[in-house]
Amino acid sequence: MAERAVRGSFVHVDWLRVTFQLRKCPAPSVDVLFPKHIQDPTDLYFGSGQRSDLEKVVHPHLNELTQDELFAADRAYELGKQVAQTLGQDFAIESQLLPGRDFYKYRYTLSRKGYPIGWVGFLSASNGKYRSSQDKTVHLNLEGMGCTFAQHGWREKMADFIDEYCGLITRADLALDFFDGLKGGFERVKSDFLSGAMDCHGRRPAGRANEDLNEKSKGSSFYIGTRESGKLTNAYEKGKQLFGCDDDSNWWRVELRYGNQKRVIPSDILRRPHDFFAGASDWHASILAEHGAQYQAQPIKCTERLQQQSIDAEVTRIVRWFIETAAPAALLAFQYLPFKVFAELFDEGRKLPNRLRKFDRDEIAARFANCYQSVTGKGQAGMLTA
Repeated sequence: MAERAVRGSFVHVDWLRVTFQLRKCPAPSVDVLFPKHIQDPTDLYFGSGQRSDLEKVVHPHLNELTQDELFAADRAYELGKQVAQTLGQDFAIESQLLPGRDFYKYRYTLSRKGYPIGWVGFLSASNGKYRSSQDKTVHLNLEGMGCTFAQHGWREKMADFIDEYCGLITRADLALDFFDGLKGGFERVKSDFLSGAMDCHGRRPAGRANEDLNEKSKGSSFYIGTRESGKLTNAYEKGKQLFGCDDDSNWWRVELRYGNQKRVIPSDILRRPHDFFAGASDWHASILAEHGAQYQAQPIKCTERLQQQSIDAEVTRIVRWFIETAAPAALLAFQYLPFKVFAELFDEGRKLPNRLRKFDRDEIAARFANCYQSVTGKGQAGMLTA
């Protein structure tokens, strides 16, 4: 309500996640590298950013970190400190090092008046194939409470911060509230979906209803789209979700979550959230217009590059499985099974594997040769010979 009164903005950012490359994060300040409690400068390795044994005694939670890990910790802390300053004077980054989340090994907590509202994670908690690349990143997770109580103008400052340090937005939630109720309520949303009002580019998104049929329920909700697609909308009774089934405020929220699974989310989503909300579909634009809001619809389209990478990944998995696992059995089948069996198996009318059903056959065919080469190191000629 305060944001509407001050800025005339009906759509607000309700969650934000950003990944930064470690080498591009802001450099730690002198106070972070060389705290004031250290009196003897000979205890420090000047210019290296290394912590002395004396400092590790004062900050025992740093004892478990190597010098390389301390470099990441310092950069993550500095990034969090600058984010807190962007959010406002009530925000801070806690100095205590905590176990990480979402596959990050460690995290620092972002807080508002001592209450956690987000975190900054660094170093990989996994020993898998993505460990090396994740070790080179720092991740910011800013929850709804932090976004709601941040100072006016934080969105523009945060967008500039992301641009300056080349951050990649991995999630941005945009919320449109109807404090006096959404006209038509649950039945209106359901009807709009069934009539095709939420279709995008001629395609019907996934839809899932959770109607309030239980007096202990926290309200009705309707989901449009999926997390996997990178665009999910939830229209739900926010009042009941917050205050319980007895709430009579009629507060509804339409919340749009953008993810970077198939999209590159621009920093302008923070500067112009109403435009990007309206750009999700004609339906999103129409309900925003019910508030009398002015906007220029700005869609975030799936990028061809990311779609191509998705096809490559799925085809590569199948090719690798066939070569490394199924090949011995396939050789015996070719040698000893009757030809008519293969005529039935290779009928083009058969369904595609589940992983590939979201792509058409022309897209799949174009990728097989390249994926075979990447798995085996052989070129097109090698594929034909094989």
